[in-house]
Amino acid sequence: MLANSRIGDFVNWRPYTITPSVFGWSDDLNLDYNDLVIGHRYLYLTTRVIRFHDGTGDYDVLASALLRVSRADLAAGRPAHYDAIARPDIVGGSGYGEDGELRVPQGITDVAYAAATTLPEGKGRRLRLLVWPENSRSVTTVDRTVPPFRYMTWQLPEREGDCRSQDRVVNNWCTNTSGGVVAARGRGYLWFAWVAQQYGTQRPFPYVRITTVRESDLRVGRSHDLYSRTVGHSYAAIAPDERGRIGYIDTFGGGTGTTHYFPGAMIGVFDDITPVSPTVDYFLRGKGNACAPNVEVPQEGEWGDYLTIRGWQHTGGVWIATAMARKDNDPAQCLTWTPMTIKNIVFGRERDRRAYEQGLRGTPH
Repeated sequence: MLANSRIGDFVNWRPYTITPSVFGWSDDLNLDYNDLVIGHRYLYLTTRVIRFHDGTGDYDVLASALLRVSRADLAAGRPAHYDAIARPDIVGGSGYGEDGELRVPQGITDVAYAAATTLPEGKGRRLRLLVWPENSRSVTTVDRTVPPFRYMTWQLPEREGDCRSQDRVVNNWCTNTSGGVVAARGRGYLWFAWVAQQYGTQRPFPYVRITTVRESDLRVGRSHDLYSRTVGHSYAAIAPDERGRIGYIDTFGGGTGTTHYFPGAMIGVFDDITPVSPTVDYFLRGKGNACAPNVEVPQEGEWGDYLTIRGWQHTGGVWIATAMARKDNDPAQCLTWTPMTIKNIVFGRERDRRAYEQGLRGTPH
């Protein structure tokens, strides 16, 4: 369900029902993992078509899907024009990256780019781009080679992504992680980020791969690995500010030796000061483990991809993000309530504080 109201009207909402039939699939299926991005003329929705297995809670991803809706129709509160596509070629393959996911970059204008790495024929070295100009109904598919990485695997018994602390106090909170892409557009480049599996002594924990693609010719640029030798990183989100700088948030956790870190949140900034390795802050420290889906397997945990980030209003160099962490470490099943800390944080560099504070007061800056 998508709903909107006219500008300034927070009472009267118009709902728009979006079902799998919009994408050419049966309505007894489901849509899942939705994301919205605003372009010049369209609102873009990415989702995936899934089929649940009766009585098990397991599911199959049948297609990744992309819908664009006329912003003019939404603003007028009238029946909306839309275009929709579904891509069964972006669903992952057996044993890795099962959750095929498209993402459109935050900050696009008159061309939408959607990207994914989870491809049936993929071996951890391909980025698939969909290019959809707003003045066209045609979508172009472009494949680009990226530096190799290992897919996260989350389905038992092949599960290999491991975010546990070495002392096993912190459970494997990234067992439900897939290879879905998050994306942003800034300063002539498209930024795509996804989690990759640990390997060797340099990447002993899962980490986040960030690859840039030059918008003018879709040539792959620099790849950044946001990694640590002491904790894992997953569930990343990125967004541009109005100057094209990139704000970042993810979940971290793990630990080496007898030191351990329960899942918490980290923020960072890619800008002119730190264009390759961002300035970071582990601002929210967790106090408890991920919930346990199975009491018989206490080392397996499930966290959530609920981190969000956006550029803050029209103030350059400032972002607002949402994060979460547990308040205690009492044993928790995934279907039971547990106390959580949820924070909305506004962050940026000290040099942009004045513009941010003036923006809060509604004065020119």
